[in-house]
Amino acid sequence: MCTLAVFFQCSEELPLLVAANRDEFLSRPTSAPQYLAAPRRFVAGIDLVAGGTWLGANEYGLTAAVLNRRSEKPPDPEKSSRGALVTSVLEKRGGREAARAIQELPATEFNLCSVFVADRQEGFLLANEPSGWRVRFLTPGLHVVTNRESENLECPRHERVVRLMEPAVSLLHHGRFEDALEVIKCALRDHGDSNGTATDPLAVPCVHLGNYGTRSATVLMTFVGDRARVEILHAAGPPCRTPFVPLEALLLAELR
Repeated sequence: MCTLAVFFQCSEELPLLVAANRDEFLSRPTSAPQYLAAPRRFVAGIDLVAGGTWLGANEYGLTAAVLNRRSEKPPDPEKSSRGALVTSVLEKRGGREAARAIQELPATEFNLCSVFVADRQEGFLLANEPSGWRVRFLTPGLHVVTNRESENLECPRHERVVRLMEPAVSLLHHGRFEDALEVIKCALRDHGDSNGTATDPLAVPCVHLGNYGTRSATVLMTFVGDRARVEILHAAGPPCRTPFVPLEALLLAELR
């Protein structure tokens, strides 16, 4: 996954909204979104090559995601699957417990990555370095992460996604959830200028680059209150030409 936007505690009713585009080689086999048992976990899909997933949530209200960070060196195939980090922490009950579990793992066991974990009360962004895990506590507001670095303001894609999605923060704060969703979905579909092109095809959220590009998009919304739940919207292809479908049959159990 290469673009992740987190709206953390922007609304009392909807304290956690996560939107993501997954970029990958078009030939890499992936399963459809599905549930895993014990605890009940939704995942946006399973990587059928290395295992694991890039985005998921569980019945306790924990959401987790991983982004492969760019490196000057090619990935080491002998290292553990970064996607397995997400499926493993989704067995936890909250963001702090999940972050602690990641920090207990050797940071050098994985190729470079950024890992996001959050519940409705606490959120964390972790990045592995040769010296260990770098951890940041999320404050309320919009947080955008790309595959170049953890919230790197020098990343053109990061700057563009922040600018496109920032209007949704106020909309969420005022309870205008449908309007906020439209802003978010439009941002995920973005190709660049008014002609739909960009000088750098990797500097936009929706990527089309030969045998590589945006494979799918997912929005996870954690609602609290009388009907505490995680609602799911999923586009099973590039969001610029694939509609977001609500996965009503896969709504999570009530948060406990």
